[in-house]
Amino acid sequence: SISISGYDLDGGGKPDDSISFKIRLRAVYDVSIFMCKGFCAAANGGTPTQLKVHDIYFGVKDDTRIKARESVIFTVEDISLTAEPGFTAEFDGFTSMYVTEGSYIIGEGFQAEGRVAPTGRMHFDPIEKLRLTPMHSTERLRDVIGRFTVSGYILDSESPTVFPTRSPTPLPTRAPAVGTLFSKNVQFINLRGTVDTAFRIDGVSVRNSRVSVTRATENENTDNQEYVYSITLRWRDLDGGGQTNDSLSFKVRFRALKGVTYKRCDGFCATAFGGTPTEATADNAQFGADNRTTLVPGNSIIFTVEDISLTADPGFKAEFDGFKSMWTTAGHYVIGEGEGVALGRYMGSNTRMWFDPVQELRLSSSASTERVRDLIGSFTVYGYR
Repeated sequence: SISISGYDLDGGGKPDDSISFKIRLRAVYDVSIFMCKGFCAAANGGTPTQLKVHDIYFGVKDDTRIKARESVIFTVEDISLTAEPGFTAEFDGFTSMYVTEGSYIIGEGFQAEGRVAPTGRMHFDPIEKLRLTPMHSTERLRDVIGRFTVSGYILDSESPTVFPTRSPTPLPTRAPAVGTLFSKNVQFINLRGTVDTAFRIDGVSVRNSRVSVTRATENENTDNQEYVYSITLRWRDLDGGGQTNDSLSFKVRFRALKGVTYKRCDGFCATAFGGTPTEATADNAQFGADNRTTLVPGNSIIFTVEDISLTADPGFKAEFDGFKSMWTTAGHYVIGEGEGVALGRYMGSNTRMWFDPVQELRLSSSASTERVRDLIGSFTVYGYR
């Protein structure tokens, strides 16, 4: 049972608000598992057993660790908010946990994600019911992270203003006098140089007729060669109207630079400057530059989104939240460009690299030749019902 009080949670300017909630932990063993990298993993069933909580670790039965084919499950319940009338608190989901190096399944059923993680904090998309299952070995788990959104309307002399001003999804600063705000996150995963069956959007595979992805080449066989991926999701309920008659389409543009100047460090002291256009390369699964299927020091690859089109009920909009992850090999990377803006990151093993959402993703290798693939980004569809 967790509670905080004495904070301004509703934007009223007074630290007189509070929120309380409970996190329920439970454990199962003898779990049926199927492992792969991506959303083809599965974790099903299991027999309830004792959850062991010792020191800072979560364990199963009499162990402070979790063995292969055992799961720990986290849920939130009994959320209570004390704030101005009309304000509500919603649990966005669990977003991270500290793990030891190993193979994990996040979630359950065939919507679960298979992940090979190094020792350290493992980040994932917000999930309301977090089920974590080691695949092959005994692991230690601790330090779970989750988040809430407190929202409501502050009345002024003109019209209601939505609060909070910062939110996990973009919200309009002004709301109409009537209606309830509806928003939905639409994420795409595993965009590769050559599109294959690993790609999904809003949980739907490219093998389904509701999803289409095509790749076009612009300025072919020149230093300005770029690739444009046209993506469409159709026959979905994106506006909360209860009918599967909505669609979202957009393009991802991929280009490359060579002759990039960079400085390597861990944190926001990294830099990546300049560069001249070179041939973007998208063979097999990898994204590369200068007629290479790899990313070498001195080259950058750049991704942007354009031509966003939403078909939904009147007044609904779709906004691109940003790119937030790529699969990388072990090495040193610079994300972004410019002094104090670019982020230096060292990846200790071949795994997925997560970062804060960016509208333009510029990725550079600052030490060795690397392979990168499986781009992830997300949109927010929102409006008033």
